[in-house]
Amino acid sequence: MATLKLSSRKGLILAIFIFLASALNLLAGFQLMPDLSVAFYKPWKDWYGFRIFCLVSVILSCIVWLLPTLFFCLTCLVLERQFDCFCKRVSCLDSNQSLDVAALKEEHQKLCETVSLADKIFSPLLLEVISVSIPLLCFNFYTAINPPVTDDEGSSISFSIIGGAYWLLGSAAILSLISAFGSRVNEKVRS
Repeated sequence: MATLKLSSRKGLILAIFIFLASALNLLAGFQLMPDLSVAFYKPWKDWYGFRIFCLVSVILSCIVWLLPTLFFCLTCLVLERQFDCFCKRVSCLDSNQSLDVAALKEEHQKLCETVSLADKIFSPLLLEVISVSIPLLCFNFYTAINPPVTDDEGSSISFSIIGGAYWLLGSAAILSLISAFGSRVNEKVRS
């Protein structure tokens, strides 16, 4: 349990760091490329409060983008630890001890039901994350390779390349985390 707490703290610290980097990226985007926000067009351009609202809502969307992945990874860690403890208990049984196969099968069935419940809870969330991340990967890859042409000194082009690469790596990292942690639990269930 101590290693699980340590892993969850590391994951939370990493998520906070990524959130801060994303928020700084978005703040720089608001300053360097105001055309990306609806807050800089009429009729909202005249109202400063709407700009703040758009900025806050975009920053909060970073939290919504990161938290489901963090919760999914932590849930997978908990499930993986439960299966590890079960396997350790089974392997510690001596051949001299009476092996109650029915009890072991029932305990394994309970663990599988827990995984099934987690699957029912996380399936819609993972569908949303994956269905958003894959097009986001494509869009950000295109944006990083073909930045929008501007008439200024070129600062928005470099920011577009850096921002596109940042969100490209972020989307790829989220997809790879979901795949890696999900496959680890699947491997434990099947073993």
